[in-house]
Amino acid sequence: MKQKTVSAISIALLLLFAACTPAAAAISARSLAMGGACVAIVNDAGAAYVNPAALITLAAPQLTFEYAPVFLSATPLALPAALPPAFFGSTEPEIPTLLPYLGFASPNSESGLAYGIFAYRTEMITWPTFDWQGTPVLIVGQDTSAGYSLGYEILPGFSVGGTIRVGLYNTDKPFIVKETVNGVEILTLTKAHYQFLHLGLDAGILYQPVPQFAMGFAAHDINRKKLAFEEFEGQEPYEIIENPIRFPFGMRWGVAFMLPPYLTLAWDMTEMPQSINNVLKVSELGGELRFNDYIAFRAGLYHSKFTAGLGLTIPFSETSALTVDYAYLSAQTATESGMHYATASWLF
Repeated sequence: MKQKTVSAISIALLLLFAACTPAAAAISARSLAMGGACVAIVNDAGAAYVNPAALITLAAPQLTFEYAPVFLSATPLALPAALPPAFFGSTEPEIPTLLPYLGFASPNSESGLAYGIFAYRTEMITWPTFDWQGTPVLIVGQDTSAGYSLGYEILPGFSVGGTIRVGLYNTDKPFIVKETVNGVEILTLTKAHYQFLHLGLDAGILYQPVPQFAMGFAAHDINRKKLAFEEFEGQEPYEIIENPIRFPFGMRWGVAFMLPPYLTLAWDMTEMPQSINNVLKVSELGGELRFNDYIAFRAGLYHSKFTAGLGLTIPFSETSALTVDYAYLSAQTATESGMHYATASWLF
């Protein structure tokens, strides 16, 4: 009876939150190669960020590192309009990963608890483009954060998790300078560097009633961390920052089917589609085919953009192994024909 009640509650939560702003994108190259679907199938230390409830599914302690060199040199202005809307709810393209990412996670099957620690740095557009005197203005931020996550299995097959993140956020502060030129007062919009510490709170749910099926849900920035600029003498703040700005609450939900012995299918939704024609635009879906215990091929659609990748597992003993994953995203930047991702995980 309890399991049926939990099932009904979790399904209701997933459906209720499906229409909300999408949460953070996939951490691992495995997930991105599968179109970005991750919330119900994340199986490495990236779970500490993506869905802390999934930490309890890890079979062994592991260290995960992800690196995507394309984005370290790509500025927001170089990103294509073809990428999906940012998870901050704007019409600007998002940067769909955290780069680089380093995480460690360890399960404890006896207590039902699992924990993870992680650190990352990312560059992102934090607000929509706004016009000032007919000129578009972008506000760009760089976030360097570290976090601690806990996952707990409440009932068999049903787990919850939470994350606390602390980071340093660097961004540009727009302001207006009044000048007098030839007796005429003019306004000039300029930007200055600004940084502040922030706190982020995340939560996750994972429901896996049978080994062949799982549902996941993740919410990021529950506390909606605030960005409030301080005044500088002689500067008039632009109207967009007169009031404190808060990061919007982001969510994602997804399902996964594990078809033995070697096939996995997954589908994440990042917002409710406006029509049936928009389903793919808000979906991240894909599959993984494992030829054996060592090699896997993956492919998917990331918001209608093709993805593909390979995975390699190198065992060193009965309990330790190295996994290396590669993913390719077909979306283009101004200087690249596609985007490449790599993840390495060490299982102890």
